[in-house]
Amino acid sequence: MTAHCDLKTAKGAGAYEKGRLAEVLVVRHYCNAGYVELAMRYKTTHGEIDLIVEKDGVVVFVEVKASRDFERAVYRVTPRQQARIEATALQYLAGCALGLNTPCRFDVACVDDRAGIKIVQNAFM
Repeated sequence: MTAHCDLKTAKGAGAYEKGRLAEVLVVRHYCNAGYVELAMRYKTTHGEIDLIVEKDGVVVFVEVKASRDFERAVYRVTPRQQARIEATALQYLAGCALGLNTPCRFDVACVDDRAGIKIVQNAFM
């Protein structure tokens, strides 16, 4: 899979497959920027976080959204979903060496139909 693939016309790709492809593209994007992947599809009783990465001691919780365009993608992270992500993140941080004092942020990674990626850092919380 490359950054040149077209999510819109991926043959036989349903919403689930498009979402998985978007996650893979976003992981590569963060890793190419020097981040270390800590977890993918991290699940707890509170919910799921698509991707957790770390760089320079800051843990980044990433919600990946695939949509026709960037604007639609970012607005698809509802307040209810944000709350679930935050609760899941707190559970993850509790297991870190610094616990809830671990520096962190919440990003939304938007992937459009042409596999373009736009990261909204500190998108919520």
